[in-house]
Amino acid sequence: MESENKNTQVHEEKGSKKNFWEPHDESEFDLSKDFPEFKDWEMIGFHRQLGSELWNMTLQFLQAGIIIFVVAIITPLTQPYPEINGYSNIAGGLFGLIFTFCELPTNFGIGQFIAENRVRDPEKMMEFLRFFIWWQLMSGLLQVTCLSYFTLQVIVYSNYAYLSWLLLFIVQRQWPYILGIFQACIDGFQHFDKSNLLNFLQGTVVNQLLGIAFPLLGRWYGYLHPEMGEIIAMALFGAIGSYLTNIMFFFISAHYFKMIVKPMGYSIKDAFKFKFGKDVVKRSLSYGIQASIVPIIGGFTGTTILIWYTIRVTAYPSWSALVGIGTTLSGLMGNFGNYHLQAGIAEAYPNGMKHLSEFYISYAMRWRLYFISVFGVSLLAVYPFFVEVIRRISGLEYWVPALIFFVPGIFRRFLDPMIWLPDQVMLGTFHIRQWVIARIIEETIRTTLAYLYLFVWNIQNYGIPGITFLLVFQDVVSFTIKSLGCLVYSHIKICKIKVYWATSLIIPLISTLPIFIISTLWWDYAFFPLLDSIGVIFTALISILMAFFVMFFLIFFPLTALLGGWDDYMFYIFKKAVDISGPSKGLLKMIQWEMEQCIKASRKLRLHGRWSIPHEDADKEIRALMVMKKNGTLVAAPKK
Repeated sequence: MESENKNTQVHEEKGSKKNFWEPHDESEFDLSKDFPEFKDWEMIGFHRQLGSELWNMTLQFLQAGIIIFVVAIITPLTQPYPEINGYSNIAGGLFGLIFTFCELPTNFGIGQFIAENRVRDPEKMMEFLRFFIWWQLMSGLLQVTCLSYFTLQVIVYSNYAYLSWLLLFIVQRQWPYILGIFQACIDGFQHFDKSNLLNFLQGTVVNQLLGIAFPLLGRWYGYLHPEMGEIIAMALFGAIGSYLTNIMFFFISAHYFKMIVKPMGYSIKDAFKFKFGKDVVKRSLSYGIQASIVPIIGGFTGTTILIWYTIRVTAYPSWSALVGIGTTLSGLMGNFGNYHLQAGIAEAYPNGMKHLSEFYISYAMRWRLYFISVFGVSLLAVYPFFVEVIRRISGLEYWVPALIFFVPGIFRRFLDPMIWLPDQVMLGTFHIRQWVIARIIEETIRTTLAYLYLFVWNIQNYGIPGITFLLVFQDVVSFTIKSLGCLVYSHIKICKIKVYWATSLIIPLISTLPIFIISTLWWDYAFFPLLDSIGVIFTALISILMAFFVMFFLIFFPLTALLGGWDDYMFYIFKKAVDISGPSKGLLKMIQWEMEQCIKASRKLRLHGRWSIPHEDADKEIRALMVMKKNGTLVAAPKK
């Protein structure tokens, strides 16, 4: 990767004496006057990717409270034994290879084709969607029939007979296997406000409610039917609840899809027509087969490694579930980390906008590292609080060993940007063949090392350190080799990969240091008195809310602005993202005001804009892409 130049010279505009710290006129960035028909999520630019992440910010407060409630009250009831999740993971992996093979033409994903053709050919976009839907419907019937027969005739007499009922239901979920199709389209349209709302309602609200009711129903059923038992019954009923959630949100996402395509002259009925060209089938097959090579190989190696683990690692289902729970909170580091980069590049690169693609990459990495810094440091700071809370909650005694994997999970998460970026770039630019080769090499290394770990070096016999390495860091070597190779290839052959370290990582990390001081003061003077007076749950909720408030409002965002971690264009994009941030807008407006005051001080210190990310060429290509989108939108949909 090419990092930024370390010079701190004065940047001057051509024909201007303006210094880099002096304010720019924002009207030179604003495209709304030239394209008044496109607003907010329909206006092209990185504000959509950033707005998608900021939209979720307020929901993180609510989600944090829900997590505490679920862990403290619900988990002892719905997941009293770690094996429940472990058995579900094993069952899901046994048929994974076959599922992937049956979805050959659709494994590349609909989102890229939606993003690419929405700009220049809406009718072709609908043809891709129709083909995806009909293929999934027909292949799903074949999967349900054949795999159900195989389960009833073979699996019931094997070592996995205890998973038979769970496997039968997992197979049934393959039809209709289009329940997420419209939500994937919404992501391709880059209407991230709608997709974020769907994700929150489905994952945090409805799925949690059904995730309580159905496992409890399964626990009751398993108690009355000892031939199935509580553990398998709870895993089965939990899967049923999740499936019902998917069905419910299929119809809700279809409604939002209709709202987006209606101005283009389309309806839901148009999506189910058996009408698509040979070119659509050919291209879907071409990319789908290439994209399927990796999932098929990955499915084979994954199933093989899974079997190895169940054989060689004592109590593997329990350890697997404990690692999953122990690393759950570290997942917060990835909550602000997707940025839908693949969709943005798929919209720009195939339409000839190379500089815009490079700009998206640099900005996405900037924001990914920006948030992973603050969340990683904050989670390390609050680890003692989390340990104390778990130990004091009755009914979680089986989950206490999961605390061992909390810190390793955080350090593992710091590697996520390196894993994420090359896949986004190569798939977004449709360099599928090169990506497949890289992934085959990765899977080969992964499988070879897994065999060495389990059968030659016997790492599982080294106690907790061995289990931690096998279940948390097992794939580090393989994905590091693959990621570095892909990044070098992308930088040379596709577009420049530039990470601006000062504004992306160095300044954000410096800005997080006060968090340790504040967390220490809270631990010494507030946490234990609150535990004794209001109890564990309310103390945990207050501590989490305080962490968010202090982290964002008082420290992180203002301090990064003061230290020169922003430039005028970056702040303009931030303000546009705040305007479309939905439920987070009120809180973010306050942060925006604080940052404006800090930027004024940063200008006086001549720090603001010193480490800017170039945007001029990208801004020109955004304008060109907007013209293309305007012309494509004017093309009427074909008569019904």
